[in-house]
Amino acid sequence: MPSRTCCLAVAWLSFAATAVADEELTLVRGGKSDYVIVVPDKARPVERTAARELQQHLAEATEVTLSVVPEANAPRDKPRLAVGDGATTRSLLAGLSLGSLPPDGIVIRTVGRDLVLVGHPRRGTLHAVYTFLEDTVGVRWWTATEVHIPKRPTLRIPPLDVVYRPKVIDRATRYLQLSDGCFTDHSLVTEEERRAMGIFSARLRLNGHDHYSIPNEYGGPNGLIGWVHTFYQINGLLPVAQYFDKHPSGTASSRASAGESTPSCA
Repeated sequence: MPSRTCCLAVAWLSFAATAVADEELTLVRGGKSDYVIVVPDKARPVERTAARELQQHLAEATEVTLSVVPEANAPRDKPRLAVGDGATTRSLLAGLSLGSLPPDGIVIRTVGRDLVLVGHPRRGTLHAVYTFLEDTVGVRWWTATEVHIPKRPTLRIPPLDVVYRPKVIDRATRYLQLSDGCFTDHSLVTEEERRAMGIFSARLRLNGHDHYSIPNEYGGPNGLIGWVHTFYQINGLLPVAQYFDKHPSGTASSRASAGESTPSCA
């Protein structure tokens, strides 16, 4: 017959296991889910994009398509994935000032049986979704066309409490992918290629001037006057149309501004 100490130990271990299990959220179990994605009643375009990206990637991973509903229509008896800055998010994040977040800052937090994904108004909510999909679900965006989405018919997530403020505000690379390789003329890029590159950039949380094709509903790129060509590009400090005729120059940059050919990369 087991001793009282042994029984107490077994009971304690059972309680501990239950407590740990209770800390996890089971978003999907065996192809079924009680969760809904809740967005603000007046969701911004980037918040709607974030909800759609979350819905589509989770559907690929779990084969369950969660409903996206505005707060006014959200069922009261279902757990929520709260996406964007609305009344639901603010009630779940009581005490946290979303206005204090810097550009692209994010918050990812489990509250009870709910999950909150929100951030800075411009594109932070979208970045919160991408960070969750990458770090917790295991999604990887290798290129504009190659994506790895792990199959998770049962998707459990641990307790999450992430508040991230990017160290670098403007982030860019020179990587641009086309169907036929490298290019030297932006005018040769098709609309489909531009959009694909822009969405890929957004998913990598890039936002710099080079990523000019990020659609507005994905947060758009950061704008810099003339980028590194502040003197002569469109809206530059010294507009060519206004000053070139009276102040011509023999520099390569001014010849390029005037329409003369310049060497291109091989």
